[in-house]
Amino acid sequence: MRTLFMGMSGQFSHIVLERLLAHNINVVAILLAGPRSVPLRGVTPVGGNTSAHQRRELELPLLNPTVSLAPATRENTSVNKGSGSRASPPYAVQIPASPLAHALREGIPVFECGKVGHFKTTSLLKELALEVVGVACWNSIIPPDVLDIPRYGFLNVHPSLLPAYRGPFPLFWQFRMGETATGVSVHWMDDGLDTGDIAGQRKIQFEDGVRGAEAEALCAKFGGDLLAEVLGRLSRGVELRQPQPSGGSYYPAPSPDDFTLEAGWHPRRAFNFMRATAEWNIPFSMESEGKVYRLSDAVKWREKARPKHPDDGRVWASFRGGSVLAEKWSEKAL
Repeated sequence: MRTLFMGMSGQFSHIVLERLLAHNINVVAILLAGPRSVPLRGVTPVGGNTSAHQRRELELPLLNPTVSLAPATRENTSVNKGSGSRASPPYAVQIPASPLAHALREGIPVFECGKVGHFKTTSLLKELALEVVGVACWNSIIPPDVLDIPRYGFLNVHPSLLPAYRGPFPLFWQFRMGETATGVSVHWMDDGLDTGDIAGQRKIQFEDGVRGAEAEALCAKFGGDLLAEVLGRLSRGVELRQPQPSGGSYYPAPSPDDFTLEAGWHPRRAFNFMRATAEWNIPFSMESEGKVYRLSDAVKWREKARPKHPDDGRVWASFRGGSVLAEKWSEKAL
């Protein structure tokens, strides 16, 4: 199954690529999103040798070189003891230093382009005689004539259970809405925004206090394994296409206003939202009991009334049925 992988220089793309290579998927080339001014350029020549300098250039940065999803070892994620605690899940995600370096060692050519619809890019895709393209994060809409180039089409890894939470930042909105049970979808791409037929889905349960990078890594790991499974079935002639149910939801890129906390939320919801999105470095704002708070992160939550005296640099913010101990926002933190 001749497969092209398309992605960006972030951990979600890197982990999905790593899982495809680990499952021995026949990735014949890698296409990365590049500057808009670059129509297409080869990062390593097809069939050529790769120098140490080229290998260094391909070691794109990750948000976290290694992420271990073991809640028992995370700090400052305590919850109300009365609500109980779950045991550590039987998984750990280790992000490789650079799956692109591994691809180079395997002789897989790497390219980057600014416009996937440019004739140089489409010419390359046709020359590769592709059967399918796997996508994990792309920064522009792929034109229909490009989607028609591979024999079977394009498969995209999306971190939500479609048709819910379509759009560019689904994890942000799931945490804002208080979701803890979510999942990942592999779907066929069409001319809509995350509207194509479903090829497979996996459910995922997030632990309280999970960080955004950890949640993203977990979705990428499950999504990469699922994409490899779908490609394996496709190579055996099994092509699954399940139309998405009607309805669903779409959310755009968040704005600073979307970091506003509502006093009517349950404290667990506020805690999980703050923990998962603190890395955006945008202050959380809320009004509670006549006071306006600007907060940077959450430490813990409780269902009881807040204590009278918070710790230094922290504040107990009141929510429906409890409170959250949060770090105060400091401009110096920027």
